[in-house]
Amino acid sequence: MAVTKEITRLEKSAAKLSFTVPKDDVRMFYDQSLNEIIREIQIKGFRKGKVPKNVVEQKFKGVLQEQILNELISKTVLDAINADDFPKDDKPLPYSDPQVVQGDDGGPKLSLDTDFSFAVTYDVYPKLENLKCEGFEATVDDAEVTQADIDRELEAIRERNAIVLEREENAPARKGDVVTLDYCELDTNGKEIPAKKREDFTFTVGDGLNYYKFDEEITGIKQGETKIITKTMPADFHDEELAGKTVNISIKIKSVKEKKLPALDDEFAQDVDEKFNTLADLVNSVKKRLEDTLEDARKRKRRQALFDKILEANPLEIPASMVQAEMYARLSTVFGASKRFPEFATQFLNNDPTLENARPEIERNIKIYCIQRHLAEEFKFEVSDADIEKEIDTIAGRAGMEREEIVQFYREPAKREELVESLKLAKVNDFLLEKNTIKPGAKVSYLDIAG
Repeated sequence: MAVTKEITRLEKSAAKLSFTVPKDDVRMFYDQSLNEIIREIQIKGFRKGKVPKNVVEQKFKGVLQEQILNELISKTVLDAINADDFPKDDKPLPYSDPQVVQGDDGGPKLSLDTDFSFAVTYDVYPKLENLKCEGFEATVDDAEVTQADIDRELEAIRERNAIVLEREENAPARKGDVVTLDYCELDTNGKEIPAKKREDFTFTVGDGLNYYKFDEEITGIKQGETKIITKTMPADFHDEELAGKTVNISIKIKSVKEKKLPALDDEFAQDVDEKFNTLADLVNSVKKRLEDTLEDARKRKRRQALFDKILEANPLEIPASMVQAEMYARLSTVFGASKRFPEFATQFLNNDPTLENARPEIERNIKIYCIQRHLAEEFKFEVSDADIEKEIDTIAGRAGMEREEIVQFYREPAKREELVESLKLAKVNDFLLEKNTIKPGAKVSYLDIAG
């Protein structure tokens, strides 16, 4: 078909694609579609495929025209977008289906006596012209791995490998003990509030991982003992309903156990992983892992600081469909296994304040991705087989997995495509760090950088 088309960029990274189909092509498409329908249709009194054209047109006039109209629009749009000469940056986003523009009198109408004109709109990637991405300067704090960091990690490993043993009968709870208890908040008359009751709740005293944060108050209560404690909640308590209030809580200690931490020696190192022969091997491994984590965190902090500057200098509008798709993806990690996921997704996308609070971060990440994608194409960054092999080695080493397991995982085309995309964006990040200046800031702790 000798279709003419015109692309117009709209606000918020949308595009309008307008078409005009000559009346002769409209008539040819109509006749071809009608003939295909006649071959398949069956009407009483006629053999299949032998129904006269005028009978079909008269019997199915409204439905027939609507069907052929939709087919004509769909074919015209798809042929245009999939054509080799269609601008890549003007193609619809994967999650933005073209929508037919409605006029004052409704949608487009099919006529066999005139040219057929219609338009569709859809979202596209933001158009980044005159992008400023060089010559910025940012300051980022730094840290190093200290012996205290290594000791803290070794202690955490000891905790994970601790043996939990029953303490003596009537033993009082103390910091570090593993306690199982029943508790319930009481009302002003001293009656239990059923909704605030928990049974067989287990936690380690001192870690603060309990709703009322009553670690200090239960210290000293003996196994088998029931006691009512009074606690005044801080003004910034996580539950606004209780913030600043004083509550009475009934507590019954059902069991008190103590952790026996293993000694830091060669035998312990071998128990942690058979690849370690000595404690020194374990210590060196911990140090290397902390240094790798710190280096990753350094790069992340530098990228964040640099992109803050780039985004400030390059305001861009991103389409709502990109934000919606990212929010939907986040929800899928929570509800993806549920058959009711679409229902949950709609509810959360429209109403969930937690997800709405994440919108600024989501929008920022999308803007960064659009800039990275633009630079990757502008400077033609490519990912070689050697780049992929090196990354697989890195992943296997950090995950402590066999290399062949990682290779097998990335044999799946979609996964390999994701890997290539991430490596390409990493090249963009390295390019930006080279073209800009990151000055060292204050010397801070490992945890301040790596968390």
